[in-house]
Order: sequence, then structure tokens, then C-alpha cells
Amino acid sequence: MRNCPLATTSAIYTDITDTENEVNMTPAAATTFNVTRQGRTSKYTVHHIDQLTSERLNVVAKYTPSVITYRAVKLPALHAQRFISGIGQERGGIVCLLHNENPNTDLKVIYMEAIPWYIRTYFHTLKIESGGATIEPEYRHFVPGKDGERSFQLELVLTLPRASTTRISIEFERAFLMWTKFPPDANHGFYINSAVISTVLDALENYTVGSTISAELKHMLTTAVSSRFLRLHTETLLVSLPTPDFSMPYNVICLTCTVVAIAFGSIHNLTTKRFVVSEPSKKPGILNKIKSFFSKTNTEPEISTEKNS
Repeated sequence: MRNCPLATTSAIYTDITDTENEVNMTPAAATTFNVTRQGRTSKYTVHHIDQLTSERLNVVAKYTPSVITYRAVKLPALHAQRFISGIGQERGGIVCLLHNENPNTDLKVIYMEAIPWYIRTYFHTLKIESGGATIEPEYRHFVPGKDGERSFQLELVLTLPRASTTRISIEFERAFLMWTKFPPDANHGFYINSAVISTVLDALENYTVGSTISAELKHMLTTAVSSRFLRLHTETLLVSLPTPDFSMPYNVICLTCTVVAIAFGSIHNLTTKRFVVSEPSKKPGILNKIKSFFSKTNTEPEISTEKNS
């Protein structure tokens, strides 16, 4: 295993803060260092890839059975959920839940949405609630959409109460599109881009964003800062619009062609064929049969009518 040709250093960092005496690293780490952030000290081991003698990367950590424990993972300080509300193909709503897990401080966030023009959003239906109380945003900006030209834009600045869940909801109406505006898989639905949530975190727990000073992981771990900028992207949404039956033109063409063929064929036969009465008792001779055989391509077919006995 060789170093990345574009990187100045290539190393593997392992957090052994709580398992320093119960873990055996193979091969042994070249160096170790401690990092103190917000009163908590963490210890890391460093394996430099250029010092590994094996041809392939194989760093093994063997733990004693007593150290293997299972516990719930602590939630990050800020996380969000976003989904579609409502039923039917006419109206609906977009709901986003913002969770502030910090039990000590409130959190100011910037919430931004860009909604396609075919999802006609009503700004007067905007509601922001937390714990049964209505929250008034500190700043709001709304740009109405325009059919086929401009999407709806919503931007809010609000403060999330400590240890709370804030619900942001807004209603919309589904537009009727022209059949030429639908994608090949029309019944799959249309996507709405994710919302963007921006904030500055004071507590850096469960925070793995890179440093703004350097691209190296070591600088992110060792840089002493009191706060970090965080940007979250929520889930994208899938919305079904009123969809026409695209198989109907094919059915209409087939039905029309069948009716026209039956009607036109019958009328054509009645108006173009000539009826000739032949005597059943009169039998043609051999000479007439030969003449009829060679000239049948140039003569009209005769229709024999038998008299009722």
C-alpha cells in the first residue's frame, strides 16, 4: 500500500480514548497524541502508511471481551426530518422537524427552501410551532414562483428553543402540467430539492466537519476553536402530480382504425363490385375454361347466385 501521490501525508487515526488498555493494535502505532476540546481529552494513535511494510493496508484492532459493549448512539446537537403531508392529488404540505438536542442553550438557524414552480406554495399558510407555542421568525423572505420560469424560494431566520422540536409547515397545490412536460416515467413522480439548514454550533460533540484552516484531519482534531459552522441538507421529497393516461391515444388510434377498416371495407365492396347472374344449368366447355383461366386476372370476379329450389 503506497501513499496517495497527490497528498503530502497519508496516515490512519484511531480513537482509543476509552479503550487504551483493552485494545491491541497490529502493527503497533508509530505515534500517539492527545487532543483536548471543550474540557474533554481524547487520545489517538497514528499509523503512517509509508512506514507499513505490508503490500496491502491491514491494521487490526483486537479488543478484550469485557470492553465490547452496546449502547445507544448519542444524537447530534442539530438534526432534521422532512416529509410530505396531506392526501389526494390536489393539495398537500411540506413539513420539516428541527431537533435541538442541546439541553442548555437555544440555537439560531437559517432555514432555506427552493420549491419547483409546479408545486404552488401558499406563503400565508406558513406555521412555525414548538411545544404547542407559535414561534415568530426573526427574518423571513419569500419569492413567489412563476409557471415554467421561476421556482418558489423561502428563507427564514429563527431560534430553536433548547431541548425541543420545532415544526415548520407550509401548504401547496399541485399544478396540472401539459403532457409534454412529463418525463418518460411520469408515474414515478417529481422530486423537490432538499432544504438547507445553516447554523453555528457551540458544542462540538458528534461533529466531523473538516477544518477551514487545513484539509488535514490532524488539524481538525487539534485546532482549538469554540464554535463551528454547520450546514445540513434534509431529505429530498417525491411528489406525485395529476398524471394523464398516456396509453389512451394508443387505444383511440387502434379503435378508430378498426372502425374505419370495417366500415370502409364493407362500403367499398358494395359500391365497386358488379353482380352477374349465371345459369347453374349451363356448363362451360373446355375451351371456355381455358380462356377463363388466362383472362381471369383482367376480369371481374363473378358472383354466383343460386335459385331457391
